[in-house]
Amino acid sequence: MAEITSIKSVVRDQCADFAVYLHTHGCTGLRDDIDRRLAQLNSLLMSCYGGGQENFENLSPVHRDRLMWLASDLALEVEQKFELLSGFDRQSKQTD
Repeated sequence: MAEITSIKSVVRDQCADFAVYLHTHGCTGLRDDIDRRLAQLNSLLMSCYGGGQENFENLSPVHRDRLMWLASDLALEVEQKFELLSGFDRQSKQTD
């Protein structure tokens, strides 16, 4: 239970950081960040299947785990930023 509370706290803090970022850089900067992170995630995952799968499988279990951890972190960051952007878009439509 403490681990879930800790994760919720981290996510809440990150969302607050994203809100400050959005206020400072606006939607364009946030969209650019999402695009950049998705490109990074795409490249990372391409190294894990298809032509890159053999190299991935040759890594030690520790390094494979760390690559998947990195992919998970990137996906979570994109999800959080997208949710923030979607919320901002909804608020903008309500004020129009």
